[in-house]
Amino acid sequence: MRAGPSKRSARVVALERGARLSISRIEGNWTLVSGPNGGRGWVYSDYIRPAGSY
Repeated sequence: MRAGPSKRSARVVALERGARLSISRIEGNWTLVSGPNGGRGWVYSDYIRPAGSY
């Protein structure tokens, strides 16, 4: 996850593949999410999928 909706924003947390996320907002190609440990940050939308669609 990143601090802002940009590849230039600082990384705040590394997520495990398959981690469950809660979506808060979508901005362009970026999605603001809350992670499994309560962390919050931005993920490039192409990197996430609905649960069960692997």
